[in-house]
Amino acid sequence: MSQANLDRVRRAYAKEMARVSASRDPRLEQVFCRVLREAFLPPGPWKVLVEGWFVETPSSDPAHVYQNVAIALDARKGINNGEPYLHAMWIGAVAPQPGETITQIGLGMGYYTAILSLLVRPADT
Repeated sequence: MSQANLDRVRRAYAKEMARVSASRDPRLEQVFCRVLREAFLPPGPWKVLVEGWFVETPSSDPAHVYQNVAIALDARKGINNGEPYLHAMWIGAVAPQPGETITQIGLGMGYYTAILSLLVRPADT
């Protein structure tokens, strides 16, 4: 996929995450677009959770990770990068603001922590 098309996929994903978050904060869409999900995953192709089963993506094209699916980090141990809709709803409900302190505890690779960190970053940085 071309970079321009991948950028469109990321923007559509970010818009959808902002919508399901039920947040009026425009920064939510911006950070979901800015933080590259594939940078927090093992190399593709990826194993995505579909109706209780892990299915491998057809290729390592990053466009495959911009959908509402959990992606295995270690399928044998049940460790994954969780479903974006669920995390977007939690982040929207918490409504992190610049200057606040957050603690996010997880077993993943930091994708949602990176998103939260941008939301609480003081406005002057």
